[in-house]
Amino acid sequence: MPSLRWNSSKLGLVFLNLLGYALLLHWMAGNIDPGRLAAYLGGIPVTGIFVSLAVYLTTLVLYGIRMALLLKVGFRISFSIVNLGYAMNALLPLRLGEGFKIVIGHRLYRIPLTALFAASVAEKLADVLKLLLLGAVVITLAAGPSVLASVLVPVAVLAALAIAVIALSRKYMVALIKLLPKGGRLRRTYIELHKHSGDYHLGRIAALTAAIGSTNIALIFVAINGYLPGVTFGVLDAITLFLILAFAVALPSAPAGLGLFEAGAVVYLTQVIGVPEDAALAVAGVLHLVIVLPPLAFAATLYLYRQLAALRRSH
Repeated sequence: MPSLRWNSSKLGLVFLNLLGYALLLHWMAGNIDPGRLAAYLGGIPVTGIFVSLAVYLTTLVLYGIRMALLLKVGFRISFSIVNLGYAMNALLPLRLGEGFKIVIGHRLYRIPLTALFAASVAEKLADVLKLLLLGAVVITLAAGPSVLASVLVPVAVLAALAIAVIALSRKYMVALIKLLPKGGRLRRTYIELHKHSGDYHLGRIAALTAAIGSTNIALIFVAINGYLPGVTFGVLDAITLFLILAFAVALPSAPAGLGLFEAGAVVYLTQVIGVPEDAALAVAGVLHLVIVLPPLAFAATLYLYRQLAALRRSH
């Protein structure tokens, strides 16, 4: 069970988040007019919202297929685990949903913890590689500060180092296991992790990750163009904004990355695309809801279904 104890590091993160949100609220008080914000929210085409929702649901399906491949389970179970993980991240601060996803998958579907942990690590590694490649594309094709290259370059370097460390640890896993005490719990855990991760279909995982990356970019592209008709927002802009939002929500912060997601979108849309601040915040808020609500709705539906099933069994 993930620890919920408030140690010094978590308290430090809470303080930094509160400071960040205080600055955001101060900025909103001086730059956002509630009337204009409401007008922009009301002006977002419903068609654009439904199209972006359809693209995001497609992305969730692809995540479920990839998780099914990693866990070697049926799609129904893998899709549930993916959505429950996102739902918990939307409800809990500091990205605690990642740990709860493993616990929930084990308790609901009796999947070994080591299998869930190995799948989660593989999933994150694939996504980091996806972000690294997309960052390289942006840096290569775009020029000037508008693409935030000064931020993307160090992120790409850190991602490359992380991939190298994980790749080397996998390559020398057997040698590492032999160094651990025989019969120890740590040795058994490493053996189980190696067993689960040793036969992953890397080609299929890479293909699904590429498909997921494509739908991630498509979501940003159709959302901005659908919510703000007439604005010039190209594919390269969609890739760049996706990278900014991925980095924002990856930081341990409030549930669902609330605030950081909107701040990242507003900065890019206002400073690079030239969208008014009120319109940028309206678009960011609606896009965030499109991403957050489906997993929450799925988790609520699954909970109600299980409760009703338990009542039927009791009678």
